Amino acid sequence: MSREQKENVFELDEMELREVNPDWGEEEILQQEGIFFLKDLIAPLNIHRPRLMDHITKVETGGKALWEELGARKTWSHWQVRMKVFAPYYQENLRLPYADIPEEWDANTLVNQREGVYLLNDVWAMIPFTIHQIRYQSMKNPSEMGVQKHQRLGRFLVDIAIFGPRLKKTWRMLYE
Repeated sequence: MSREQKENVFELDEMELREVNPDWGEEEILQQEGIFFLKDLIAPLNIHRPRLMDHITKVETGGKALWEELGARKTWSHWQVRMKVFAPYYQENLRLPYADIPEEWDANTLVNQREGVYLLNDVWAMIPFTIHQIRYQSMKNPSEMGVQKHQRLGRFLVDIAIFGPRLKKTWRMLYE
């Protein structure tokens, strides 16, 4: 290479190390361009780190380039993310199909929600039924309960829009 020619090392979206604005929601974060530290994305994107590491291992052992496929790489001692590549991968493979129940909620707040999908274990911990009762009823009446096993995750999820009204009705019937 002659002295006149310049080698482009970085793509345009790779030239800036960005920080996550605490006011950004998930969609705002995913629409950004630039490089972010993975550690700063774990909490706001609700990334399950062991699951992400499984994906990283799968991409690497599959012979694909991690930076091009997943938009992540370890540089020195820090994992970095190229949001332009990471965002679509995250949306397709890493976004959890459920939300965490806010700590300030009680059982009444939970069952009065009009939307939301939560882990059965988290819901069960807040209500006066056993997890076995809920699973049994959901297998008996799957469409009526709003509880289903997520195939990819292998975990039971609760659609609160269906489950909440059903639980309220059941509770009232038991004690009338």
